[in-house]
Amino acid sequence: MLAAVLAINPADTDFSSWAYNHFQDHLEIRGGIQTVNNINLPLREIDEINFDDLQSWFERHQLMHNEFNAVLKLQGNDLSIVDWRDLGQRTTWLWLNFREHFNARAALKI
Repeated sequence: MLAAVLAINPADTDFSSWAYNHFQDHLEIRGGIQTVNNINLPLREIDEINFDDLQSWFERHQLMHNEFNAVLKLQGNDLSIVDWRDLGQRTTWLWLNFREHFNARAALKI
């Protein structure tokens, strides 16, 4: 699922497939942490993006990253602050998010 975390054109307006695949990658990281670290991280609802309440999605998503980064002792980014309407910020956000997923998977060897 990692490839799907980055496999989107940032200019797209439909993020439904990306959101689903991105959530699946979170589940794989969470599963790896359960197996390797014997820690059961909370599940948060990020498989669908409500663009009418985007900030709530960013906050839930950030919590998930904070939690897995803490367990894996990884440095993270603040992914909760982005102007999604700005293509440059959106592109940077997608890359930073991907790098955190990549680093988590590398730490877990999954």
